[in-house]
Amino acid sequence: MGENHEQIIVGLTKQVEQLQKQIEILTAVINQREGKTQIAQKVADMRDNIMQQAAVLGQKAKKVEETYNLNKETKDNILQQYEEALSEIEEQFENRFRYILKEKRDWQNEEQKNILRECELKQDRKQIKKSPEYAEQVKAEKALTKEIKKFLDKGELETGKAKIEELKRLKAENPLTKCDEEIEKLQHQRKEIQKMINECQQELGDCVKERNDSIEQATQDKDNQLMEMKKQNIFQRIAGNVMNKLNGAKKFKDMVVQKVVEKVGHIKQEVAPAIKETVQGETAKFTERMSQNRENIIGENRETKEEIVQRIEDKSENSKNVEPTQEQSQEEDLSVDDVVIA
Repeated sequence: MGENHEQIIVGLTKQVEQLQKQIEILTAVINQREGKTQIAQKVADMRDNIMQQAAVLGQKAKKVEETYNLNKETKDNILQQYEEALSEIEEQFENRFRYILKEKRDWQNEEQKNILRECELKQDRKQIKKSPEYAEQVKAEKALTKEIKKFLDKGELETGKAKIEELKRLKAENPLTKCDEEIEKLQHQRKEIQKMINECQQELGDCVKERNDSIEQATQDKDNQLMEMKKQNIFQRIAGNVMNKLNGAKKFKDMVVQKVVEKVGHIKQEVAPAIKETVQGETAKFTERMSQNRENIIGENRETKEEIVQRIEDKSENSKNVEPTQEQSQEEDLSVDDVVIA
């Protein structure tokens, strides 16, 4: 015997959940790699800048690399210090990015619970339409509808109006009415959940942009540029070459290496702490906003997906031997298109 509609929906939500988890992991890895790549490029640019200015000051590349341990992972390697300073900035945005990802995943979980709950309600709806109580309900509504028509045809409007009110009350007691109202609420709720998922996605994009801009700004700080090269005529260049042979090493240390050290200090002591404070503030506001939205949209419902799935499976098992009526067979099911990947 093939799977029923509810089993298909349950199976699809499980597949979607696994796929979303894989996408979340991949997204986090890609974001981290992009951040590391950006920093690696900035370090490479700094190295090129240092070596270019070493050449201008008559310093040999190999000598510079050995003197300042540019090829070794040591504390006095100014390039490693530069990388660590930029990594402090990147780390703040990495933490924020992963936090937003988790928030998005929580909303996706609520969306799947919503879909499963609607599936369960439509399952209940089918069972209600099979019940003797529902048959009596329909019979009573039809009888009352005929009475209303009879009174209105006779011109007995007051009696007809009274019977109409009675029919409204009867319909309100119809067990299908409650199911339909709950389904409508769930569909509205799902739209609001989708808005939250989209907002989280927007926050992720903003986080990446802010990280890129912050690292770019930190590396382009005009107050911490290395030695500026001025245009020189031929006589100035000749004189400069002579002076470089005499004190080029000292000039390189004072005008290039020291500038890098100052730049690293500026990033670590001023830029990174300021960014950390800003990012933490933005994250706190985001957390508060999501918490308020969750309270407004989801409320106090702490039901798990597993609990809903178990009820659906139990009801499916209990209804296996019950033959659907023609009217019940035509009942509209929750479309598999509603099981989305956000």
